[in-house]
Amino acid sequence: MTWITWIIIASILIVGHELGHAAAMLWYGRLPDALVGRWWGIGLRWNIHGLSVRALRHTLWAGPLTEFGLGVIGYLGHPQHPAWILLATLDTAIQLIPWGFWPNDGTRLWRTRPLINPDVD
Repeated sequence: MTWITWIIIASILIVGHELGHAAAMLWYGRLPDALVGRWWGIGLRWNIHGLSVRALRHTLWAGPLTEFGLGVIGYLGHPQHPAWILLATLDTAIQLIPWGFWPNDGTRLWRTRPLINPDVD
């Protein structure tokens, strides 16, 4: 498997991750404010003002779960390319661990917990 295959698979998984967030936000009637790029990747900026905590949590879970699902589907369709499942599993774990210093999905999910932020229902 060449390095270009790994890059293509990683790109598909990243876009799938963001589309998972986008689908959830569209489900809750929100449109993205902007596409943003940072040193670690790309993302969509959303206005979450007035969004329920439940909707926010669903949206945060949607990205990693979509990415992992794509990884499983990709691996089942192309078992000769283990990058599908390896990259999807690794990035899903990285995204869901609440690092605290990095604003990933896990950190944002952690911050929606009532013990951390008493203003959250």
